[in-house]
Amino acid sequence: MSDLGSNLNAFFARTDRRDYFRSKGVTIFMNLKATPDLTFRLEHRDDDLSSLETKQSVWSVFARDDDWKENPPLTVGTQSAAKPFEGRMVSYVGSVVYDSRNRYVHTGWFARAFLEFSGGSTGGDYDFRKYVLDVTRLFRVSQTQTLDLEASWGIGSGTYFPSHKLFYLGGPGNLRGYEHRSFSGKNMLFARAEYAVQVLHDPDLRTVFFYDTGSVWDSGGDVDGSFKHDFGIGFRSDAPSIGSIGVDIARAATSADSDIFIYFDVYF
Repeated sequence: MSDLGSNLNAFFARTDRRDYFRSKGVTIFMNLKATPDLTFRLEHRDDDLSSLETKQSVWSVFARDDDWKENPPLTVGTQSAAKPFEGRMVSYVGSVVYDSRNRYVHTGWFARAFLEFSGGSTGGDYDFRKYVLDVTRLFRVSQTQTLDLEASWGIGSGTYFPSHKLFYLGGPGNLRGYEHRSFSGKNMLFARAEYAVQVLHDPDLRTVFFYDTGSVWDSGGDVDGSFKHDFGIGFRSDAPSIGSIGVDIARAATSADSDIFIYFDVYF
């Protein structure tokens, strides 16, 4: 969820689906734009991490009597083996991004390869590895119809794997037919398809039909087979100087009596 979308949800509906922690340190990076579409980036990060307590004094327009979402503490480990942990994280990060998307004609590719490692000779209190590959393809089907395909694959390992580096599925941004962060793990596979149709031949107003599927797991490098699926409908309206305002309505595909989730966001 975008920063603006998250802030608007918090301001109006007292809903914040983000988790927060304190990071104090320094990042040194080198960015190389090899071509207009291809970018390389290397980073060295050195941060002291600590948990943040939940603050109940945040004001909102509606639901002001509801408790603010609990902010979880930083931990290492996964699921029942997780334990509170705060410390110094020293890591190296490398990424390659190829982005040839043209949103005006809705064509092109986006691909990102990302790796981060911490521990061992790097020092610090954490020990983990994380590898991610994201691919998106935009298609112009006709003058009034578009198709977006997206896939993500991630692998993580390490003896002191931090909670905020895990892969999460559920809620806005991925499995929209499930509760926020319903599933977590060190490894992840996710894919989605979105088919959009202009409304009343207005290029700024679109109806979106979508399907999401994904799985996360902890041990080994093989998928455990427990894929979750959802489907739904959304609406997008282009707003000058802001981006695109959207509403998504989703439900899980695995149960006839699953809940319906509604999300509001601002896309750039």
